[in-house]
Amino acid sequence: AMIYVCLSITYRGTQNGTLKDLPVPLFRFGSDFCSSATIVFFAYNCHVNIFSIYSSLHYPLVSRMKKVTQRAVGLEVALYILVASSGYLMFHQDTAGNILLNFPASDVLMNVGKAGVACALTASLPLCLHPARENFYLLFFKFS
Repeated sequence: AMIYVCLSITYRGTQNGTLKDLPVPLFRFGSDFCSSATIVFFAYNCHVNIFSIYSSLHYPLVSRMKKVTQRAVGLEVALYILVASSGYLMFHQDTAGNILLNFPASDVLMNVGKAGVACALTASLPLCLHPARENFYLLFFKFS
């Protein structure tokens, strides 16, 4: 769902985006930077799943786990840059904090993406809680 949304925004950006009359500086560090940065940092908050990923590796070695982590973060950074650039080129200073709010309700391509994001977020809560439950179980009931 997230890759679909990223590709849809990029498609719309290449379709409707323009480099003419860019009214907003490409980078701006103001008083709201810290509140914006927390959204980006939270996106990389997948550390609760690291033990499950490590244990699911065929040969769990630190070097292999490092490769998996580097590739995952690299993919996330690339997608963030792609979406940010496309949103910037399309909406300039009118870009909302949630870029999906910039698209009209009649845009079917983006409505499918919004539904996919809603489903992904709904499904992600149990996935984030599962490693915590598993570790609590091992902590309290392993020696029972």
